[in-house]
Amino acid sequence: MRKTALVNGCVLTDAGYQEGRAVVVAGGRIAAILPAADLPADIERHDLGGAMLLPGFIDTQVNGGGDVLFNDSPTVGGIAAIGAAHRRFGTTGFLPTLISDTLGKVAAAREAVEEAIARRVPGVLGVHLEGPFLSMERRGIHDARKIREIDDAGVDILTR
Repeated sequence: MRKTALVNGCVLTDAGYQEGRAVVVAGGRIAAILPAADLPADIERHDLGGAMLLPGFIDTQVNGGGDVLFNDSPTVGGIAAIGAAHRRFGTTGFLPTLISDTLGKVAAAREAVEEAIARRVPGVLGVHLEGPFLSMERRGIHDARKIREIDDAGVDILTR
């Protein structure tokens, strides 16, 4: 398996930001973080030019991105477009988030996320449902017409 070392960057580790470290990548995964001086001569190097190297961000509430709102497009294509838009800014994992809507839309969102995960759409970790089972008094910006009490139909959709 071909290895590449990311060098000449400021690497965020458990010990904080560190310079003089190399991040070795093999097969799309981090294989090692070690002092750059300890790199074997045969490893290909990619110079970061002093830039910071951080872990990818995880966003647990992504309503949309790339001119796509999840509520308007609860599809695999919509999810992929949203993920691509966020990936440009360092988000490597996310939860497509549906705000309060009809049970049909909630079901469509769940199914789309399940299919996106099965198709390995980059970054999709699960789904975040914001309602519609919320307190009317504490609904915030959620459309009052979409808020509902939990019932058998709601439980069925949530537990499929």
